[in-house]
Amino acid sequence: RLQDDDFQSVEIVAQKDIEIDRLKKANSEQSARIKKLEQESESSRRVESSSSVDRLSPGKKRTEKISEEKANKSMKSLILPKQFKRIKFRLVGTDTWQFGKVVNKHKNKSIYKNLIGVRLDGGFDKEYDFSKEVEEWMELYGEEDTDALEPCCSILHTKIIPKAQARKRPEFEDAIQQEIKKFEKFSAFSRVKDDGQYAIKTRWVYSETDDLSKGSSLKARLCMRGDTEEDIGSIRADSPTAHKDTLKLGLAIAANEDFDLISGDIKSAFLQGMSLQRKVYVLPPSEAKEDGSLWLLEKGAYGLIDGSRLFYLELKKTLETIGMKALSGDSAFFTFHVKGKLLGFVCIHVDDLLMAGNSEFESIVVDQLRKHFKFSKIEKKQFKYLGCDIQKLPSGNISLNQNEYIQNIKEVTVPSGRNSCKVNDLERKEIRRVVGELLWVSLMTRPDLSFDINQLSTRITTATIKDLKDAQRLVYKAKLDPISLNFTRLGNKDDLRIKLFTDASFNNQENKLRSTEGRVLLLESKSSSKANIFSWKTKKISRVCRSVKGAETRALENGLDEAIHFARMTKEIYDGVVNLKQPRQVDVEAKTDNQGLWENLNNTRQCDEKMLRNSIALIKEMLEKKEVDTVDWVETDNMLADVLTKKGGNYSWIKNVLTRNVMTKNIENGRR
Repeated sequence: RLQDDDFQSVEIVAQKDIEIDRLKKANSEQSARIKKLEQESESSRRVESSSSVDRLSPGKKRTEKISEEKANKSMKSLILPKQFKRIKFRLVGTDTWQFGKVVNKHKNKSIYKNLIGVRLDGGFDKEYDFSKEVEEWMELYGEEDTDALEPCCSILHTKIIPKAQARKRPEFEDAIQQEIKKFEKFSAFSRVKDDGQYAIKTRWVYSETDDLSKGSSLKARLCMRGDTEEDIGSIRADSPTAHKDTLKLGLAIAANEDFDLISGDIKSAFLQGMSLQRKVYVLPPSEAKEDGSLWLLEKGAYGLIDGSRLFYLELKKTLETIGMKALSGDSAFFTFHVKGKLLGFVCIHVDDLLMAGNSEFESIVVDQLRKHFKFSKIEKKQFKYLGCDIQKLPSGNISLNQNEYIQNIKEVTVPSGRNSCKVNDLERKEIRRVVGELLWVSLMTRPDLSFDINQLSTRITTATIKDLKDAQRLVYKAKLDPISLNFTRLGNKDDLRIKLFTDASFNNQENKLRSTEGRVLLLESKSSSKANIFSWKTKKISRVCRSVKGAETRALENGLDEAIHFARMTKEIYDGVVNLKQPRQVDVEAKTDNQGLWENLNNTRQCDEKMLRNSIALIKEMLEKKEVDTVDWVETDNMLADVLTKKGGNYSWIKNVLTRNVMTKNIENGRR
């Protein structure tokens, strides 16, 4: 064989022989398994054809039917885990079980269909060949799955706890009975005879909520296994939630109109949604089971793929009945007008509502919503919404901050070692945690963290001890300087405009191959220096840029797209009129610190970089159509978005605008 095969060493031959023997063994075991399943399938068919099948219970009929389906499936191909399922598996030649979640699968007709991507519990992603490398595996569900999870996952003031821990709590049984009573109260199901219909299972999820006024309380939620429903691919499941920038624009308008703020949390929201238009049978939980019966769902319960959509459609129908209209650019933001005057709005995030309006709005809209839906709580003036503390101050200003959320972020422990040393899986998981927790903060209230978080997120897979130290420094920076985003009154609605600042840094990402763009959007008064920041973004430019002007041009083009969008949205919120053919908008003013770009926009000389000519022509067209009033050049020291594109940018100015709503730049170090 050594002469016939061009191998370099005897060890390679030995490895090949071992692999051939293992494959032969696996093939013979698979053939034996298929033969056994064929026998079981044939036996099952004979039993069904006999007269005794009529005396079998519906549960046994279902068991035999499922066994036959599994047998037929196994004869066709190797049984593989499904996408997004938690599994435990054991590799060939080992006795240790590994736990993880299936995150990647190839198509069934692909030659790589047996390669399954698994995200291990340590946070490391790896691909396994289930036909060669995996000895056995099983899907985790129910109690076995919850016990395999981490002790708890903190989400604001709520944490998920395993079933084993929940059983030890004295209020365990009471929490389960309360959840079942909610299903009965909202007529979420009806009992039907079990005639062997296909039925999905249920699963209990236990959470503990820390309420500063009431202490901790255990909550049990009954979830349907909607992922196992038949023909799941044909079910429409999309459900809109308000964009974060739309929310902040709404708060800016609420402060300008001196609206009162109201927060509402709808109780058992999915059980109050629209009725199901298809038949979904459910095996009831053991605590509510009756022999010979199933549940036929009437409402979109938790766990169904379209549960959130059914609730949104019911809420949308109710709001439209009252007289509210959804924005053309955000289907989860509804406005209420009387005789062309804005009285208030409702911002939706699943079952959490943020409402703002005057006394007439409250008496009409809020009261009608309370009659149609059961609310668990309604708070005014000061409350938490999506992890943010929102408060209407005595001055009429509105404050938005995440300081309490930030203080609860766990700090990072850095081991001793050189900066260039690679991190292990647990340390990489720590970096990923910090990026996830601070990303939401950087998008909502802390633009000073945006660039650092953007940079750190691109280095997770190749992270070193230096990156772990950067994560530690970011957490410390966020906690050291608490900030509240302030929204103030600007003036008459006809005096408002959108101001845009765009900046770019050339080739400062991906080994100096990609560039970074940053932009800041403000709602400001034309007649004063007051302004409300409501949007900012740090982003890697999708295309490779050949020059500084190229990066600045693409940053301005993308920024103007968003500025025009919010200018039209502002006009639509105030007037309640939509004209898609001839859209109306407030004025837009843009600033750039690239003089070459500004010169190209203000003369007929063509740009030397020909790939930029279309972008410059598009911006010129925006100016000609008055979609954009002006694009002005400013010095870099007067660029508000500078801190979003590079390290060491001057944050004091944007902080002053965030907290004091003043656009005038302070004089620092002799520069304006």
